[in-house]
Amino acid sequence: MLQNNRIQLIIAMLIAFLLLSSCTANSYGRLMGTVGEIRPEADYWLVEVYDTKGRQHDIRVPISGAGQAGYNLKTVEMTLQSGVDIDVVTGPRHTVRRLQIKKSRFVLPLLPPSTPDSSAIERERTD
Repeated sequence: MLQNNRIQLIIAMLIAFLLLSSCTANSYGRLMGTVGEIRPEADYWLVEVYDTKGRQHDIRVPISGAGQAGYNLKTVEMTLQSGVDIDVVTGPRHTVRRLQIKKSRFVLPLLPPSTPDSSAIERERTD
């Protein structure tokens, strides 16, 4: 049980890092800032992040069914406080992490954090 909580905390921190370094909260501004508190709630981890304008966003990462560990994560659904839905879909054989925010799709390389390119982002417009 303790190991599952530790794995889920690591997953929540990884997702928060990816969101802060590589995503946008909307089509116009990058979601950058500091990660606040990460705390377990009833069925999800609540991750507080703050954008460049100081607005707080709560990201909810489901605890049950959140995957095994690290890059073996199958699907994690998160919701920003503004109502923007984000789906993160990866697997042990996948090489990219897909985040869909409103009408923009962001394809991120799945690289180790020490790689200088780990924050590279490719933006595709969707209809």
